[in-house]
Amino acid sequence: MDLCAQLQCEPYICGNVRPQYSQKMNEWGTWYRVEPDPHNAAQLDCELRGVKARKVSGRVLTAKAMNAHNTFDQPNAVHPEVFEAVELSDQALKATLPAKSVVVLEIEL
Repeated sequence: MDLCAQLQCEPYICGNVRPQYSQKMNEWGTWYRVEPDPHNAAQLDCELRGVKARKVSGRVLTAKAMNAHNTFDQPNAVHPEVFEAVELSDQALKATLPAKSVVVLEIEL
């Protein structure tokens, strides 16, 4: 929960209640961001206080057109891709979020 407070976001907790998975819930944080601006990317600069992030990975959902959508003829017009525009240092997380996108970052603590 400290990470959510530092990121100024609401926690979304979803975990398997079996004992072997409870420890993993303490080791991971997930951050979601919707960037609705159709023309401009957004810069994320996040100071990580009181935690040591070991690894970050991400996925992004975006398309060339704001009104892009999947159809039966084009089922992959909009699809998630690996998000690599993120940097992790000892005390900071920085990312450039594309215009008109949804970004999910998995942060290993």
